[in-house]
Amino acid sequence: MLASIFVAAQTDPTVLLGAELSLIGGSAKVGSGRYRIAEVDESDPLFRFLELDVAVLTNLEADHVSPDGQARPNYHTSFEALQEAVGSFAGRAKHVIYNGEPRWQLLDALTQGRPRSSFGLLTGDCHAKEIALEPFGSRFELVWQGQVLGPVRLQVPGEHNITNALAASAAALVAGIPFEAIQQGLYQYTGASRRFEKSGRAERGPDRGRLRPQRHQTVRPAQSRPQHRPAGAGRLPTPPLWPQ
Repeated sequence: MLASIFVAAQTDPTVLLGAELSLIGGSAKVGSGRYRIAEVDESDPLFRFLELDVAVLTNLEADHVSPDGQARPNYHTSFEALQEAVGSFAGRAKHVIYNGEPRWQLLDALTQGRPRSSFGLLTGDCHAKEIALEPFGSRFELVWQGQVLGPVRLQVPGEHNITNALAASAAALVAGIPFEAIQQGLYQYTGASRRFEKSGRAERGPDRGRLRPQRHQTVRPAQSRPQHRPAGAGRLPTPPLWPQ
């Protein structure tokens, strides 16, 4: 999403992603502009040494943590070691965008003392209001530092994509990207490969009861929702994403 915004802003960024994005013709793009955007994974412990203008932290869970505490390539020895790496990652950035929702309080603690901005579905420096969920997208008003900037429309489903859009918007706003480019960039983003791709339509068969829970978790974001989201309604988990 962040790459799509910077492309819409005609900044010709250099982009490095962990999945293919049709907008840039693959998973990487070498641009001539001053911006470099990368999706960084915690599976490489060296991410802690990156020096960034803007770092975005969407969540922090015990992922890529060694089960027995032994040092291994692409694994942290403990959750505490992962937290330390995230703290170093945030500490080397000039500005940190972090998920300020209550379930991610650890990110608030790890970014204390840094120039920072928070985002969240309904609260934070960057949040949404007037959310309307649609079968394969959503609409909402984007709020930045108490000011309603205007409407945003997404072509990817689910609340988790709204949250990701808020994170990308906050990073773009801190970088000085105009809101009109953010609107266009988010709307033109139709998803990355292997991340909820629409590939066809399946008909029910005689064994339709099997794998029902798994199917429900996949289909749920694509189902139509009420036009206005009631406070306290359930939320979908946010997938890991580390754009800078």
